[in-house]
Amino acid sequence: MLPISADKQNASLKFIGLTKMIHFASTNEIISQPLHYGMLQPGYQPGIHLTLQDTTQNLQHLLEGRVEVGVISALDYARNSIELKLIKEIAVWSGGVTRYALLFFQANLSRFQQVAAFQKDSQYQVLTDLLFKEYFEMELDWYYPPENGTLDTMLELYQACLLEKDEALNNYFKSDNYLDIVEDWCDKTDLNFIHQVVACPRELNETNFVESLLLSRELGMRNLMTIAKDYAVDKEPGWDVYFDLLNEHFSFFPQQDTWEGLKQYYEFLFYHGVIDSIPELHFV
Repeated sequence: MLPISADKQNASLKFIGLTKMIHFASTNEIISQPLHYGMLQPGYQPGIHLTLQDTTQNLQHLLEGRVEVGVISALDYARNSIELKLIKEIAVWSGGVTRYALLFFQANLSRFQQVAAFQKDSQYQVLTDLLFKEYFEMELDWYYPPENGTLDTMLELYQACLLEKDEALNNYFKSDNYLDIVEDWCDKTDLNFIHQVVACPRELNETNFVESLLLSRELGMRNLMTIAKDYAVDKEPGWDVYFDLLNEHFSFFPQQDTWEGLKQYYEFLFYHGVIDSIPELHFV
């Protein structure tokens, strides 16, 4: 493919209302796929450069000014809200069953305290801690074994094990002894839970890129089956598991009550000392 000349590229940017190339950092997670799907398609509007990495890297690159827009966790926003603002029209959230954060436990246990996890201080570990302190009056002791352990191995060594994202989806059908953390949080609080938000630096004045992000999401929502089938290649669950996840259990269109629920979640985090203050929601 021949490189696009600077003149042609600048003309394309002006056509869609952008004054410069925008760098957008998304993730490889299945729940991020509909957000950037359109950007991977031939003929998509120019002006957006896509990078795929984890939310921790996205946050760091946002704070360093290496990307203009990035997919991060709602917890990351709470801890860095002074420097960031949100795209109000886009978020990944759920209101019940997700199978995206599962706390597996040994059979016949009514209470447990020792919990293994493979990622320290993740948003799902924080949510698990919050859930157990607030509603079960239990303090959990966390352990961080090597990531190559199987679920069976972990449950031989520890009373419970928290699995997230693909690991949770790979194992949910292997045992009935688990708690869907997000589902239980939503049931007990009557709130939705926001998994991912799209943020940019507070000082960024360019906003015309939002239309391109919305177009990419629209193309993604029209192609959920394709996304699920592509993602399922070389993975244990069938593509229908991922399709159901995207089509039935997650939403990508936040409403006002979605953001109100996020504010209440932040109040819980503040009350339990996870964050130092309740952040304001600043939008583009």
